[in-house]
Amino acid sequence: MEGNGQNSWIAMNQFNKKGEAYGSVQAKSESDQSSNAVTDDAPSSYGGIIKKFGLETTAHGIPRIAGAKSTLGRLIWSLLFITAAGAFLRQFIILVDQYRGYPVTVHIKVVSGSSLLFPAITVCNTNSLRSSAVRDSVHRELITAVEGTEILPYYAPCLDGDFICNNGITCTKSYFVCDGAVQCLDGSDEEDCEYGECGAKSYKCHKGSPYGVCLEEQRVCDGTEDCYDGADEKSCVCSSVEFECTSGGDHGHCIPIERSCDGVEHCRDGEDETLKSCGNEHGILCDGTRRIPSHWICDNVPDCLDLSDEMTCISHESCMPGLFTCANSKCVLMKKTCDFVNDCGDWSDEANCTDVQCQGNSTRCPDGECAESLESCDLYMGCGGTTRTEDCIKSTPCPGRLVRCKDGRCVDRKTGCDDTGGLPESSNNTYPESEFEKTFGRTLMALPRKVLTSQTETECLMACLEERGFVCRSVNSMPSTSLCELFEYSKTLMPGALLMADDIVYYENRKANYPFNMVTSHRGYAMHGYTEVKITDIEQEGCIRACLETPGFLCRSVDYFKLPKICYVNAENPWSAETALEHDSLFDHYTIRAETYPYNQFREYPGFMTNLIDWKRETPDSLLKCLSLCMNQTTFDCVGVDWSTSGLCLMLKEPMTSPNVELVPNAEFSHYEVIDAYPRSFFRKTVSSALTSYNDHIIRKVSLDTCLRFCLEGPDFVCHSADYAKSGNCYMSTETPNTTESGLGVYTATNYYQSKNAVCLEEDFSCDHGWECIKSALICDGTRHCADGSDEKYCKGCKDGEFLCEKGSFHREKCISMDRVCDGYRDCIDGSDETREQCQICRGFLCDKTLCIRDSKVCDYIIDCEDGTDESSCYYRPCHDDEHTCSNEMCIPMEKVCDGENDCYDWTEEWNCEYRGECYMLANAYDYRGFVNKTVSGRDCQNWMEGYPHEHDRNPQAYPGAGLGNHNFCRNPDNEAGIWCFTTDPEVRWEYCEAGVRQTVCDGDVKQCDAENEFSCRNQQCVGKEFLCDGRNHCGDWSDEWDCVYRKECYILTNGVDYRGNVSETFSGIACQKWSEQTPHRHNYSPEMVTGQGLGDHNHCRNPGQAQGQSAPWCYTTFSNTTWQHCTIPEPMETCSGNAVCTGEEFTCDNGQCIVKKKRCDGTQNCVDGSDEANCAFLVDENGNCPSFTFTCGDGTCINPYFQCNVRFDCPDGSDEINCIPPEFGSGCYRGRGEEYRGLINVTESGKPCVNWIDSKHKYIPEKFPDAGLEGNQCRNPSTSNTMTRPWCYHEDDSRDKIGWEFCDIPLCSEVSHVEDNVTWKLPRKWHKPYSELMDEHLKTEFEEYYRDPGFQRVKSEIPPDWYGFMTFSSTPDFSDLQNVLKLSRHEILQLGHQAEDFLLQCTFDQGKCDYTDFRVFANDKYGNCFTFNHGLNGSKVKESTRAGANNGLKLTLFTQQSEYISIFGQSSGVRVSIHKDANEPFPEDDGITVQPGTVTSVAIKEGLIKRLEPPHGECSRSSSADFNSNSKEGWAYTESACQHSCTKKRMLEYCQCIDTFNDDGPRCMIQNQTQEICRQLIYFLHQRNALPCDCKIPCQETWYDKTISQSYWPSTKYLGSLLRVLHSLNNKTKDIRNSEDAQKNLVRLELYFEELNYETVEETPAYILENLIGDIGGSLGLYIGLSLITVAEFIEFLCDLFRFFFARLSSPSPPASQTML
Repeated sequence: MEGNGQNSWIAMNQFNKKGEAYGSVQAKSESDQSSNAVTDDAPSSYGGIIKKFGLETTAHGIPRIAGAKSTLGRLIWSLLFITAAGAFLRQFIILVDQYRGYPVTVHIKVVSGSSLLFPAITVCNTNSLRSSAVRDSVHRELITAVEGTEILPYYAPCLDGDFICNNGITCTKSYFVCDGAVQCLDGSDEEDCEYGECGAKSYKCHKGSPYGVCLEEQRVCDGTEDCYDGADEKSCVCSSVEFECTSGGDHGHCIPIERSCDGVEHCRDGEDETLKSCGNEHGILCDGTRRIPSHWICDNVPDCLDLSDEMTCISHESCMPGLFTCANSKCVLMKKTCDFVNDCGDWSDEANCTDVQCQGNSTRCPDGECAESLESCDLYMGCGGTTRTEDCIKSTPCPGRLVRCKDGRCVDRKTGCDDTGGLPESSNNTYPESEFEKTFGRTLMALPRKVLTSQTETECLMACLEERGFVCRSVNSMPSTSLCELFEYSKTLMPGALLMADDIVYYENRKANYPFNMVTSHRGYAMHGYTEVKITDIEQEGCIRACLETPGFLCRSVDYFKLPKICYVNAENPWSAETALEHDSLFDHYTIRAETYPYNQFREYPGFMTNLIDWKRETPDSLLKCLSLCMNQTTFDCVGVDWSTSGLCLMLKEPMTSPNVELVPNAEFSHYEVIDAYPRSFFRKTVSSALTSYNDHIIRKVSLDTCLRFCLEGPDFVCHSADYAKSGNCYMSTETPNTTESGLGVYTATNYYQSKNAVCLEEDFSCDHGWECIKSALICDGTRHCADGSDEKYCKGCKDGEFLCEKGSFHREKCISMDRVCDGYRDCIDGSDETREQCQICRGFLCDKTLCIRDSKVCDYIIDCEDGTDESSCYYRPCHDDEHTCSNEMCIPMEKVCDGENDCYDWTEEWNCEYRGECYMLANAYDYRGFVNKTVSGRDCQNWMEGYPHEHDRNPQAYPGAGLGNHNFCRNPDNEAGIWCFTTDPEVRWEYCEAGVRQTVCDGDVKQCDAENEFSCRNQQCVGKEFLCDGRNHCGDWSDEWDCVYRKECYILTNGVDYRGNVSETFSGIACQKWSEQTPHRHNYSPEMVTGQGLGDHNHCRNPGQAQGQSAPWCYTTFSNTTWQHCTIPEPMETCSGNAVCTGEEFTCDNGQCIVKKKRCDGTQNCVDGSDEANCAFLVDENGNCPSFTFTCGDGTCINPYFQCNVRFDCPDGSDEINCIPPEFGSGCYRGRGEEYRGLINVTESGKPCVNWIDSKHKYIPEKFPDAGLEGNQCRNPSTSNTMTRPWCYHEDDSRDKIGWEFCDIPLCSEVSHVEDNVTWKLPRKWHKPYSELMDEHLKTEFEEYYRDPGFQRVKSEIPPDWYGFMTFSSTPDFSDLQNVLKLSRHEILQLGHQAEDFLLQCTFDQGKCDYTDFRVFANDKYGNCFTFNHGLNGSKVKESTRAGANNGLKLTLFTQQSEYISIFGQSSGVRVSIHKDANEPFPEDDGITVQPGTVTSVAIKEGLIKRLEPPHGECSRSSSADFNSNSKEGWAYTESACQHSCTKKRMLEYCQCIDTFNDDGPRCMIQNQTQEICRQLIYFLHQRNALPCDCKIPCQETWYDKTISQSYWPSTKYLGSLLRVLHSLNNKTKDIRNSEDAQKNLVRLELYFEELNYETVEETPAYILENLIGDIGGSLGLYIGLSLITVAEFIEFLCDLFRFFFARLSSPSPPASQTML
């Protein structure tokens, strides 16, 4: 075939081996055959296209295949290409697989900055609950049981390993056996025990004791038998230097010989102070029998009642040689003068001291030393570092009655300073008016001693002054009639005798009334114990003059002993000594008015007034009120008053130092100028101002004096200022305007007082008195540098193992060994080492350091302690408007007032009710509200609101709630022996009244007895007449038995009111007057007037006047000069009849009264002595039934059901311990002879039933063997016979027709290893069914081994908890299985846990102050209240730390309060600390560290940040999980751990239907519910093995903190004193920390800070991305088959050619065969 010059399509198989086509057209010359076989023309067939691509492509191998010259070559290249392509494919798969694995790369770098966000810090006390708070809550039984660790014996069946008591039916813990303390009631746990030896300072009780085998040394020979055999009190021999108390003593059986005859009774019966023991050589004999030591004689203090110790004393004017005589007559060592220490007390030992000259520019310090500057002095006056010494000294108060002038001099306050003008000359006054005090419109209601006529006022006054016939003390001048009345008396001597009279002018002679016009009298009172001088045989006037005129010291008051005319001159008065006067009818007390408040705040100018017209006018009724108004004035600064005797008070605004002020004579007035006196001298006053919102302490209704003195001396904190309101309220604060942002505010009813106390240099110490500073190095150095000794006052310098004697010891040591504490001997001078508080252990509540009561009696509205401390610190909720507030703060509905019921428990809500009438219930008739208004002598009563004829302070304001008012009915406002009143007789101030008979109850219904059939008891009870004189106490007061013949001389009541005997003469032998007669003595005790008292037409001794406080029967005598006397009668008896036995249906009161049994514990006192309501925890209803939730004893007493069957008798009749043993375990076992066996077996070995022991008709009956357990028919062994060697019983022997005996089939306890408890929980057979979806068979088997039975099946209840049961059946030695028993709510945890203000004492952050308010409190399951600093919740700003290092960051001082720990909730002591990101929930139990007390723990923090990748490269999540409770009340952010906790609780609630924490909603899981307990343990089991289905993903960004911890001992010994002073001022509770040992136990110092201000980031990034994959694929293609991007383009072109050829073929006809085939 020939070509026609066109390209032809040639099939692939038409090529030859050389690549030439068969039959190709020869279009070119032969010379062109060496060129390419394919031309540039387009191929005309598929083969051509493929051929062309194969020859032209850049892909390696393909051109070789296409251009191969031989089949073998083509095959070889094809194989090579296929191999290379396969290698590429394998590499491709590897690369794609690597990409799909999403690998990551971790990058670590350190980022620095100028600040870092500080982490959140959570601190928790390792003790979760405070014992004091729990004790005051409804959970108080927890403290009683747990703190006492009282594990009671329990009834069989016994637990494995426990000890079976000899009685065979009770068990006790094995570790109680042979511990020396009896647990089994029969003592078998201590039988056959071999006790080890005790320590050197312990005593061994060979038979044991309640305290164990070893007794503390101080319990030996202390007069109390502690060992069971009493061996500790036998063979107690005192040494030659000791005195033996045969009866024992409060401080030991043997007391030091020097303590005998020292005037103090150390032996219990006082034998160490008797005449027999002391003889005549020890001191003097007091009062006939009592002896006082010699050094008490002539000590200016009366110790004998007859004053014989001070009667023959000689006073001395000066001190002995070598001693310095102080201005107050005190003697001090001469070397103590001029040492800048106030040894005298009035600074007189520091007067006239020679100045020391310092060289150069040196400054003389107040202590005489020279220094470069005042600040360098060890001792200096504390007015601030910039205050000059001269100015500082001027602010120091002068001693005694002296005042400081502006120039610094101290002068007498009566003289005055020159710069204030001093006292005006008396010559400026008009004589004789200047000698009198004038009062217009007043007259003295007394008989004048002389009346003159035709007298002018001047003549009248001169007549008084010149009178020599009597002492003229006052004058009534009547200008209109020219009459003049001269009086020997005055208003000073007759208070209240000055009355209104328009036309009379009253003048009082100042000199003649001296000294009485200078004092305030208190008749019948004395101030014992402050005597400086005693003067004998002196009148009252001379006594007072001696006080006013004594030069030796400042006399402030006197006590005048009236009968022997003895004057006791005192350096103190009730104001200065801050004490109250004692009632003593033998004394009169006189206080120098100028030395009491408010008089001591003013300087008096009698007979003068100012010329000012700018004053405020008031009309008080006394000078006292006038001066008080000036002191309390808030609208301006009152600087003085002009007081008129007519009652006009002019308060002045300008002082006498003002040039506008002059004093002008005016006899009617006296001017009083305010002076700078204590306590105001220690304060700066700002009128009409207050420092609000900074009140640290408030006292209400007090005087300004009390307010400021309390600020200086009273509060436990440093009081820097006080707001005193016009209402009398005092608001004290530690702040001043300079330390607060708000400063002073304007309050027209309040004045502000800021303390002038020393502002010492930083780090220096301010003495307590406020105006002296010392260097810190001088604190607690053993030498007193402060004048008041306060620098040594707070030192606790004793070593560990030593006790601090605050006032020194007899060994001349400040610290004594702890071995000497509570050893029965007083080593400290003040006896603090042997106080009951120090030595007594009380597991309940300790009253008054002596009486221990149950915790349940605390804060129950009823006072059980004599001092009321059980109710003193209680929080009672405030009453609502519709409630009545009882006197004990209990709230009752208003409708219960006056309903005749004792709703307040003290009847106070019924006292003022009309229905009571004459009825009263208290022994002293304090609750009497009747209408008696005559005394026992028939005198009329004075109205309580009136002051005539007797002035008094018994008014409703002073004695609220006492029934006083505008009436004259008898009352008892001040707790006298009975009701009384002031009389209208001027000669008789007061007398008792007759209140009638005290009633058991005032129920509104006056008991009207059936006169025909009933007897009316003295207490208004009604009893049947058939009960009269039967010897039984039916009335309750025995009055139904009083008038019975059988009694004769017998009586029962100690005061003899029931005496009906025939004694008819007094103790002195005088015959008695008949009660029916009125001669020789008239009286009100006739039989007609006084009934029911045994009076009649006889003269037998009786005691009808109980209201007069008579203690025994008495009578009026037949001697006219002896009105009455007591009688000598026999001693009272316990009973006057042998028949006083109540029946079985009656309850026997403690006084012998018989009442119906159902009235026991009914809330109403039916026994007169109240014994029917004693020990009643629960009350019965009207039918006598106990509440349904209690247990009813056989005698009707209701007790807590938990007390039933607890192996101790809580019912009075023991009925709570009957039928306590399951029958199947009742057989028990026995030891030895079986004497103690108390099992239930009541058949013999042969099966014969036992008969009751009481019916056996043998000698073994309960009456003869009361302790042998013979009450029923159970087998016992009361016999000691050799034949009866084990338990037996009597039985009916039918064969012999009599009663025989036989042994019982009871095993020995040695044969019974333990008694199986057949109620032990085991896992039910199909327990796993509800949880099949949670676990497989392997987990099921593993859990069955994991599960632990709690073992609390025999605990009586879980809500409320039976704590005694839980303690007894706890299976862990540390009781850790009891921590989930108490089911508390979140609110209860917040209330009962440790409080922020107590726990967080000090706080600083980055050297700035913070406090507990900067912490957020939340409740934690394990640790109770936890506190988070920098929490970042609720929009709070997160704090930044701008400085690194230990000096910055957060520093805390924490108070663990060891005394508040509860054993099972605080087993470790310290603080749990968790460091976490703000807003993240802390889990201190999981991620915290424990910090121990007594150390400073430094935690250096390094912050780290982890950034994770989301899927597909990572598994983190930026969103929360469904298992995370994002709506929690706390508002925490999402974390994986928080999610896990939340998920666990959700699964527990889902599967168990309960929750074991208070932090989630849902019912609480019960330990005693087996299903819930199995489920609860299963949930935690699965959680621990990560088998619990939880969707909790890790967050994509997370902050972590690396911690470096270091510790050191803290606080140091030197720092302790300063630290404690600060802490004591911050929190009163820290005052329990007294020494280093206390600090080691209670204080934690925590310091947390950034080690460096940088953080480490750990960030994940993708390690292999798509670009890497494409590049690697391209590289592999190039490596294996030479492909490149160009090659890819060639392939694309190749495909395009194929498609183009394909579509071209479709659009054109097929070529002829001749053209396509050769």
